Amino acid sequence: MPTEVYDADSDKNKELFDVYCRHLPNLYQLREQLRGKLGERADQFSYPHLIYISSEQDSLRHKLFVVGKDPRESSLDRFVDKSGGSCGRYLGSSPLDKTLESLNVGAVVRELMDQDKHFSRRQYGKPFLETAIRLNGQMNPGSPDNSFAYSNAVKVSLDGKTPDKDIALEVCRAFPVLVDEVEIARPDVLVFFTGPDLDSYLQTIFAGLKFYHLCIEGIGWHDLCLLEHNKLPSCTFRAYHPGYSKRNKAKLNRVLSLIVSLVQGVDECSSPRKRLLTFGKNNYDLMNPGDIDRHHFVLLARKGDYSLWEHPQAKEYHLCDRKKNYEPIARFEKKVEALAALQQMGGSLDDGH
Repeated sequence: MPTEVYDADSDKNKELFDVYCRHLPNLYQLREQLRGKLGERADQFSYPHLIYISSEQDSLRHKLFVVGKDPRESSLDRFVDKSGGSCGRYLGSSPLDKTLESLNVGAVVRELMDQDKHFSRRQYGKPFLETAIRLNGQMNPGSPDNSFAYSNAVKVSLDGKTPDKDIALEVCRAFPVLVDEVEIARPDVLVFFTGPDLDSYLQTIFAGLKFYHLCIEGIGWHDLCLLEHNKLPSCTFRAYHPGYSKRNKAKLNRVLSLIVSLVQGVDECSSPRKRLLTFGKNNYDLMNPGDIDRHHFVLLARKGDYSLWEHPQAKEYHLCDRKKNYEPIARFEKKVEALAALQQMGGSLDDGH
């Protein structure tokens, strides 16, 4: 724990400062441990995304917290001091942290939190933060751009890209701060703009996380899910990353409107799930994305409630039905036959990305 105190405008940021200082050295140690596997790429870890919570957040009727995939979405340049200051692009590129022995933990953490405090969300945060600003404005009309909190599921990028899943999980274990960030921010609404591909990763961070599909016409399980966990607010959702969703603006608009409707309805109902009962019968069902890829299957394509999964080693293809808890309803040895079978199912074809 650092002896210095962060001069912040709220106790929340002082708590975050302590959490980050406690865990930051672990990232440097992980980088060294991965040198044998990554070689020179180990020097290409970005600085972690350390959040700063605006004092304006507490004045919001619905305090919002959004989570993206990794910091490259918010522009790597946010970690570069263009005025020639001490903060560099990659972990260890500042005079403050050239070696683990010379690491000035408090100074690095302060620099990164200050950069987040002054980061221009509307200018550099497209499309992720652009959509988050819009959502926050719909729930809290007239709210400033920086009045909501935001973070990332994977706290660093690697060589300007999302780390591979095994590396991302190592980062999660070495720098497990997202749970603390949510607990400190105490949001009323949390939206994971991470898409279905990170569902099992979220279950690693929040053990026992439950996913509920919102059975509303035109909204698939991959478009929007309601999440439940004792460390998350009752209004917690997982949606596609806005960069993907904006290819279908009508779908994105519907997802955002549904989130706002559910959040606003919590004033009259004890939970979003009860709010869903006003929409009609059978409005949600429990699903377990972690069971889908437990044998390292990779999502290949979707069509309605049906999805096609490929095993990269065995070259085996499973056609699964969401309504049957993703149990395989058919198995194929050839990709062309599997895709042909999926084409016969109802709904519109959607690739797995």
